[in-house]
Amino acid sequence: MRVHLSLHTVQIANLRTMLAWWRTSMGLAIIGVALGRLLHEDAGAVGLVFVCLAFVFGALSTVRYGHTLGHLKRGHVSVNRWMIMCTTGSTLVGMALLVYFSTVSLDPPV
Repeated sequence: MRVHLSLHTVQIANLRTMLAWWRTSMGLAIIGVALGRLLHEDAGAVGLVFVCLAFVFGALSTVRYGHTLGHLKRGHVSVNRWMIMCTTGSTLVGMALLVYFSTVSLDPPV
């Protein structure tokens, strides 16, 4: 009984992790929209990259959820550090770009 409850607890934690990745993906999409639309016209390509990254991370989180769920049902535990590093790096780059474009003057030079 205790092992069965423990498996359910870990499965719920796995689901929460997937939802956190989705939340991160939405944050990347928001950064992309902010860069592409709100701040500066030259940031459109960078914004598109962040929106594409958001879709990639959202899809990867769903795949990773299924993969981890399969491992848990077989009694194995796995950690994917690559996805964590990619998300952290792209989020930091996005924040740096937001700071950069928010400090650049939007008025054209006279």
